[in-house]
Amino acid sequence: MVAKPRILVVDDEPVVRESIYEWFTQGDYPIEMAADGPEAMQKLQESSWDILLTDVKMPGMDGLELQQKAKELDPDITVIVMTAYASVDSAMKAIKEGAYDYVTKPLDPDDLEQIIDRAAERRQLVRENLELKQRIEAGQGQTEGSPRPGELSLAEVEKRHIQDVLAQVSGDLSQAAKVLQIDEATLDGMLRKHGLASSQG
Repeated sequence: MVAKPRILVVDDEPVVRESIYEWFTQGDYPIEMAADGPEAMQKLQESSWDILLTDVKMPGMDGLELQQKAKELDPDITVIVMTAYASVDSAMKAIKEGAYDYVTKPLDPDDLEQIIDRAAERRQLVRENLELKQRIEAGQGQTEGSPRPGELSLAEVEKRHIQDVLAQVSGDLSQAAKVLQIDEATLDGMLRKHGLASSQG
């Protein structure tokens, strides 16, 4: 089960950030609020966050600048931007610069929670993928042989991880490749190596 992500919500409109805060505290999500970019930066520097949920249009430091600074502090933080319909162009710019997704105001609590949960699942998959890479790299320097009793071989670990990722993204090879941080051709080769190609095509 994916752990509830730590959320920092940033919006200069009190009613918006307080509504989001109430929605997610009712769902037992760890969440804090910031009224503007500088306050958000202070909280980002003081603690570690999984998800930054920020408005695009804010006085002073806007959401795009905040996203850039947040990514400099923590390249792995997931950014989701909020925008009015008239400002979708700004949201798309944020996506191009690394935001995970955007939501339009007025916000729908259920839609927002689904996006947050998908983002949390993706973060966990990316983290597991990094751990797998480190394990495989560490194993490459060892003498090949049978794993100890009760242990899976590195090939089996890799195969199971790929299967888990494919299940999480409903078999979408493009999304799976992004999560695994490889190109689709490499993923296709890995599927064939592990005898998984036929189940995906």
